[in-house]
Amino acid sequence: MRFPAIGAEGFALTDGGELFVASSGENAVLSVFELATTYATRLTLSAPVSVPRNGTVNVTGNLQYGPGVPTALSVTRFGVNGTHDLGTVTTDVQGVVNFHDTPGILGRVLYRFSYTGDAEHTSVQADVRVVMRGLPEDVNGDGYADIAVAAPGENIGSTSNVGEIFVFYGSARGLSTGVVGGIYPSYHEAEWGFGSSLASGDFNGDGLEDPSAPPARP
Repeated sequence: MRFPAIGAEGFALTDGGELFVASSGENAVLSVFELATTYATRLTLSAPVSVPRNGTVNVTGNLQYGPGVPTALSVTRFGVNGTHDLGTVTTDVQGVVNFHDTPGILGRVLYRFSYTGDAEHTSVQADVRVVMRGLPEDVNGDGYADIAVAAPGENIGSTSNVGEIFVFYGSARGLSTGVVGGIYPSYHEAEWGFGSSLASGDFNGDGLEDPSAPPARP
């Protein structure tokens, strides 16, 4: 290793990557620092919170402190239909990530992007989550709207006026004529009037509409 010339107060780099710092005073001090040989790479991602079932998921992001050249990132998708290796996506020279996928499923989907690193850049991975949602009012995810009908005066067993919700599934031929099992609180009391008001939404984040009916009184 070639050692550089250094004054009483100053600093210099060796050809091996060490930093020599000299300070003077009552006691002269020579400090040696080993410079970092790898960069701490970072990966940031963003995607829509939810996308229609048959829509395309667009993921954007940035690989920061990376090689500064187009860089391959491996992509894995996790969903209700299992784990899928989606191959690689290549960043541009600034590290910008643009990725598109159409999973065609319902529910939560997680995308994992991974960079293996190299001699000068650390490996890194990042996740982004998306909910693939069904059509409005589509309770069973078959692509057809369904109807929830409330019966707030329905008796449950020997308990009167508890209230119940009945769901009719839609199809290519229209609404089904058979009633899908009724919905009512597992704990209930007489005169609750469950179903006096109705609302729907994806309350559990599985991409499907969920009918909801608070009782008329606690």
